[in-house]
Amino acid sequence: MTKSLKSYLSLLNSKDMYEIGVRARALCSATESEEKVVIAMKNVLNLDRMHDVRVARLTGVFGEPLSVIEIELSGEEAARAAMNIIKMLDKKYIEDRTEKSKTRYTLHARIDKQMAYHGVLMTSDNDPVKVEIISMINPLILAERSINE
Repeated sequence: MTKSLKSYLSLLNSKDMYEIGVRARALCSATESEEKVVIAMKNVLNLDRMHDVRVARLTGVFGEPLSVIEIELSGEEAARAAMNIIKMLDKKYIEDRTEKSKTRYTLHARIDKQMAYHGVLMTSDNDPVKVEIISMINPLILAERSINE
């Protein structure tokens, strides 16, 4: 377990730990390989093993086949994925893309799908892996902690 992950987990009590969630979603067009999109998502989420992947098969506006691929994480795996993503984002990006409800924060990050396949994480609004990090703690606090360690 990395130092920043330990710090993140120390901010949470055991009840809060189960309140962390990470959801990743990506579109896969007819010209893309679903397996490669899943690899990109695995890279974004920093997963050691493959998780249950949900695939919904749809039809596009022009009749082309599309797949929506989703992976959801909770607990320690969600915390690890959240820290992996948050540490690569700048504070302005986090601030602009975080929404707050009464009880939690949701960070909406968009990570370049093609670059993620190659193991490089960078933000992009063009054909991204869309990631939602849902936490009881403001992602800006997590980013600060990650920088200071």
